[in-house]
Amino acid sequence: MRKLLLPMALLVALVGTLTATPSFAKDLPDPLGLRGINLGMTLAEVRKLGHPDKPAGKVELLCTGDKLSDEADVRYPAGSTNHEIGLKMCSYFAVAAGRVRGVPMNVGGHDAEVRFLITPKSADPAVSERLYYILVATQYAHFRDLLAAYTAKFGKPSRPSSWEDSRAALTFFEIPPALHISYTDKELDRLVDALKSKTRKLGADKL
Repeated sequence: MRKLLLPMALLVALVGTLTATPSFAKDLPDPLGLRGINLGMTLAEVRKLGHPDKPAGKVELLCTGDKLSDEADVRYPAGSTNHEIGLKMCSYFAVAAGRVRGVPMNVGGHDAEVRFLITPKSADPAVSERLYYILVATQYAHFRDLLAAYTAKFGKPSRPSSWEDSRAALTFFEIPPALHISYTDKELDRLVDALKSKTRKLGADKL
């Protein structure tokens, strides 16, 4: 499968920018998730579930900071805000002899690359290492087919190609050559934004 996802620095910069205009639909499922992987789950819970397609061979959820994270390219540049606050990025990889290969996930009948963003570890178990953002990337040619499938499941979008309530948001957006679908837990997203803002201010104090 051709690589579709954006460079990680740009991808994570998009988080929180796609839900700025409140336009609420009927409530989304609580919890909102993809193939049984739900927003708000702990990292340990997501790891325990395994890949939902149950592919053959050894397939692991590799995250920032894991032994093979550099090989898997799930890392942030040293000194970046995401690195400083301890934000984790994860995806599924086949692992063999110390080498890794990305494993797609079936989303609505189509192969997709999927990344999971995890809140930083903290003293509060309610928000520590929790899944707060899911990003799906697939061929844009699947847009109409997937939009129809999502509409059948979630109802009419609250605005074009987007479902949103007070807790969560689900958004389709295009960045050629790919269609992206994002799932966001708003409360946890706000927490991460606050941590990023605090880190940036600390940096500004040293200018």
